[in-house]
Amino acid sequence: MAKYDLLVRGGTVVDGSGLAPRRADVAVRDQRVVAVGRLQGERATRVIDADGLIVAPGIVDVHTHYDPQITWDASCDTSIRHGVTSVVAGNCGFSIAPCHRDDHAYLAQMFARVEGMALEAFDHVRWDFETFPEFLRSREGQLGVNFGCYVGHSAVRRYVMGDASFEREASDDEITSMQALVDDAMRGGAMGFSSAQVNLHFDTAERPVPSRLASDREINALVDVVGRYGIGSLAIAPYSTVDGLDDADCDRMIDYVKRAGVPMVFQGYGGRNRRVDPDGAWRGLEALLDRYPNVKLVISGHHHANHMSFSNNGRRLHVCRWRGGQLRREMEREQLVGTWFGAEQRRDCAGGLRQRSLCGRLFHHGRRRVGQLRREMERAQVECARLWDR
Repeated sequence: MAKYDLLVRGGTVVDGSGLAPRRADVAVRDQRVVAVGRLQGERATRVIDADGLIVAPGIVDVHTHYDPQITWDASCDTSIRHGVTSVVAGNCGFSIAPCHRDDHAYLAQMFARVEGMALEAFDHVRWDFETFPEFLRSREGQLGVNFGCYVGHSAVRRYVMGDASFEREASDDEITSMQALVDDAMRGGAMGFSSAQVNLHFDTAERPVPSRLASDREINALVDVVGRYGIGSLAIAPYSTVDGLDDADCDRMIDYVKRAGVPMVFQGYGGRNRRVDPDGAWRGLEALLDRYPNVKLVISGHHHANHMSFSNNGRRLHVCRWRGGQLRREMEREQLVGTWFGAEQRRDCAGGLRQRSLCGRLFHHGRRRVGQLRREMERAQVECARLWDR
């Protein structure tokens, strides 16, 4: 009798832990990975020969705007082709619900302007929902990817206040109504709450998006709703985000985390200065954690070619850095145009090294120096592991 449902033999395992890639077998039973290692002699109902291939967990893309597209593209095809198996939508305060049935055009043009979407694409949205829970229920049994979604502040504010949402602060009664919508969304399965106050977000009529008019009192009230549930996360881009957080916004962000008791996901941090000072966001986040050594929190974010995750006391949980762009420039010079987890290759390099992912996509492609660069990346991972163990 077969011990496993699936056995993937002889692949190069990249498990996401930060350890170096290694050759191993992976066993699956009841849709769960139950063993990783040398499993010679073990039997399975289905066996895949992964020799020369990469075996890796699906990538979780924590910042997408797939909530409109998911209504007609159930698998988020462009992401699946790059090894992404889980997507989080509703970022930047923009979610496709709640939305009054006569207000679809406003929400569509806001998405189109801020997120660079084609307005015509919204002709394909199946508007068979109004509230946030209705939106999630409308996707049940119709998904080809793991999908999670924040409830967006601008959508909630627009639903309650109409055109006044981009003109003024909310009244106490309006804030109470918004709290009810966020509560309804959290009970219905929202991943949390997202918002943005950055001064770069306008709609097609050059009006500020609704969340930009929110007072601190309003944001605190909505964050408090998430705190009632203690699950999910917050994804908030405050006023000074694009230049790097000022002291006032640092205090706001920490207060949000304390109020809700859930992690904070930074969005667009230091975006204006990425070319001038690529490591500025990195230093800013380290300084932020140093200022609050006793706060129990995990802050994750993405900045240019860096991925950063921190815990309290400034210790790094996971770091994959390009060292101020140096390694990235090296990769560009060597034409390493594949990606670490399986982007489709679009051009060749003489003397290149190829490996394919299980879905048949190119895993890595480069010239002979690829081994040298890979070893440098592995050394960086070991260095970060030492930092964590201190």
